[in-house]
Amino acid sequence: MTESSSSILRPDAARTDAGRSASLQSRLARRGGPLSGAAFASLARHWRAAGVWLSVWDGRGAFIACDRQEGALWPRLARRSERLRGGLRDLARRSARSGETICIQPWGAGLGVAAIPIVERRRVAGIMLAAWLTGEAEQTVERLAESLRVDAESLIRLVAGSPRLPFAGGEAWQSLLDAMIRQARELESAERRVQSFTRNLSETYEELNLVYGVSELLSLRDSPAVVLQRVAEEVMTISGTAGLAIVLPGHPAAGAEGLRSSAKRPPMVAHRMGDASLDAADLERLAGAMGLAPHHDSSVSAAEMPPHVVRNDLWKEPVFGWLEGRVRHVTGFPLVSDGCWFGVLLALNRRDSGDFSSIEIKFMRAVADRVTSYLENQQLYDDLANLLMGLLQALISSIDAKDPYTCGHSERVAGMARRLAQQAGWPAAECQRVYMAGLLHDVGKIGVPDAILCKPGRLTDEEFTILRRHPEIGGRILSGIREVRDLLPGVLYHHERMDGRGYPARLAGMEIPALGRVICLADCFDAMTTSRTYRAALPVSLAMCELRRCSGSQFDPVLAHRLLEIDPHELLTIGPDAGAERAATPTPAATHVAGTELTPGGSGAGDAMAGGVVLPREELGRIVKDWQRLVRRSGR
Repeated sequence: MTESSSSILRPDAARTDAGRSASLQSRLARRGGPLSGAAFASLARHWRAAGVWLSVWDGRGAFIACDRQEGALWPRLARRSERLRGGLRDLARRSARSGETICIQPWGAGLGVAAIPIVERRRVAGIMLAAWLTGEAEQTVERLAESLRVDAESLIRLVAGSPRLPFAGGEAWQSLLDAMIRQARELESAERRVQSFTRNLSETYEELNLVYGVSELLSLRDSPAVVLQRVAEEVMTISGTAGLAIVLPGHPAAGAEGLRSSAKRPPMVAHRMGDASLDAADLERLAGAMGLAPHHDSSVSAAEMPPHVVRNDLWKEPVFGWLEGRVRHVTGFPLVSDGCWFGVLLALNRRDSGDFSSIEIKFMRAVADRVTSYLENQQLYDDLANLLMGLLQALISSIDAKDPYTCGHSERVAGMARRLAQQAGWPAAECQRVYMAGLLHDVGKIGVPDAILCKPGRLTDEEFTILRRHPEIGGRILSGIREVRDLLPGVLYHHERMDGRGYPARLAGMEIPALGRVICLADCFDAMTTSRTYRAALPVSLAMCELRRCSGSQFDPVLAHRLLEIDPHELLTIGPDAGAERAATPTPAATHVAGTELTPGGSGAGDAMAGGVVLPREELGRIVKDWQRLVRRSGR
């Protein structure tokens, strides 16, 4: 007799019911039994009351488990009779080979045995053996003892009081047992499906919840560096990864062909968190070795890359020997969409030094997909922004082309206005909005005749009225462009004055939008410090004095004060010409009044410091009046 058919029949009276149940579960799971331990125990308990002893065998007829109730007839009889054990094993193997139910009385009329195959997908997954007593007479038990080669008196004592079933009626309860086995397997299958569904639902919910949290971080309002850093921090918090790196090309996304056509690879940008000590070059090399980054000498295209690559125990692979043990486990996810490679996400090592689980890989794959969508949207957004800026630049250039003397004026005003907004402590987004409005503030001049814009002499009243329409013309031009509607206040109201004497709406004080007040200051400063066809540039020091004098009447006093805080020479470096047409260094005739040097500082609204001496109000007034006379003479 083989060990497999005898080991389970050894005495285990010392075990508790809980211990036997756990052992049964373990054996059935380890041996791949056709039923779970709980299902078999339930069947054995019900049929034991009817006098039927059950044992389960695998699909090859090898013993797995049996009903081992303490003190029961059949376990004790099986331990005493090697012939019984061998006969049961042979019957199980016959049924496993034939796939049919076999019901026999192998040792005479005292004992009946049935082998019922358990079929799964047209394959015998196991055998259920049922044994029962059939004879009541003492002579029958004696003949059975002789057949099983056991002591007759011992067998008579064992079977005393045990239930008997007629062999002739066995077909009915065999069918019932077969039905109960099928029902138990169906219930087990349904329970496994429910458990699997519940587990998958729980994992999916958790994954969706985590991915939703990551998706909330993917905002186009912030720079990619800030966004990807947030994503890396969130993934590090949620997962067990010890380090995370998002490696991006230093150029817009392209297919592998686009990268191969470049003689020199562009630099890589890496966003690292945690135990990600590799630099950008090493991370790129690692991604390339894993087949997740296109190389100029590689035939791997973005479309051919796998969804993810897992490498454990990198130190064992010679191709990764250059890592020198810094990375033991890595999982990489290419950021690919429509054949375009945007980068790669690398999870480096685990905090518990183990392998990455399938759940973590699934989660990080979902994160990688969201990051890919974000990078793709970011590129489209950047392309759209670049297109819009290009169109606006073309529009601004067309205005500059009409009057070569004001060439670069819009860009200088935009830069100065942004610098003033920064000095005033405005948010970065508002500063950029100021810059855009500054670029477009004079777009309405495209509707002013060239003869008026470029006229070297004084404008007539009619001509000046036409020129003063350019803010409204600009507003009408831009009102149809949704993306720049929030810039209209800067275009419409940059000629308004705090005292209400400006145009076109004659707004006063805080009625003037902040955009208009900022651009008004920058516009006037640039106009004063650049040469025109009708007059020379005003010295910078005098221009600063004029800003101070007109603070509160023409200019917002708070913003004027902020502008005066800025080094005027810094303002002169703003713009495409960097002050080529400006009076960066005042001429002696302009900088000296009554033998003293004029400086931008001042001790009051109408005073200016000159080499530590306060200029008399009358002298400053005369200089300013001369400047204003030049402006009025030109009609500007």
